[in-house]
Amino acid sequence: PDPEPVAYEPEPVAFQPDPEPVAYEPEPVAFEPEPESVAHEPAVEAYEPGPVAYEPEPVAYEPEVEAVESEPFDVAAVVAATTEPAPAAADGSAVAWWDEPTAEDAGAGEPSSSGRFALGGFAMQPGQHALGGVSFRAGLPSAPSVWVIGPVAAPAPGTLVLSLDGAINCAPEDLEVVMEPGFAPTTDGFTVRVAAAAAGPFAASGTFRVH
Repeated sequence: PDPEPVAYEPEPVAFQPDPEPVAYEPEPVAFEPEPESVAHEPAVEAYEPGPVAYEPEPVAYEPEVEAVESEPFDVAAVVAATTEPAPAAADGSAVAWWDEPTAEDAGAGEPSSSGRFALGGFAMQPGQHALGGVSFRAGLPSAPSVWVIGPVAAPAPGTLVLSLDGAINCAPEDLEVVMEPGFAPTTDGFTVRVAAAAAGPFAASGTFRVH
């Protein structure tokens, strides 16, 4: 025979609805923005240096002086060797020494091409020299190009002849006409130079003539 039917009753299931959504509130975070860069200007202090007292140490300078033994200087001899009494002119007036006639003035050359010179000094050692400028009484047509120490029998035209009348501590060979540029003879005059033969006073005087 057929089995009896069995009544099936499913167990009831408790329905639990989904839980209500929970509102999420994150914790607030304190945001501090980075500070903007600030230009840093260091403080500058005005510098005023104080006065500095500078006192250099004194230096004792004692120049070396070489003892020079010289002969006694006779002033009267120098005056007698370099000067002569001024002669009187035809009208009785005095004549300057540069206008005095020389031994060569009797018919040789123009008066403006002749005259006298004198120079000297004090030498600390042999060889020291003195310079003297001589001017013609009037300009010459051309400057002397050659010079000699007289007396000379027949000098060439344009030759400057020096004649030494008086000398102290120098010789005729110590006398010369300067021919270097800037000092060479011109139509207006020339420069004469004399060197001392030894330490002490020295002087030279004489006459000149341009032939």
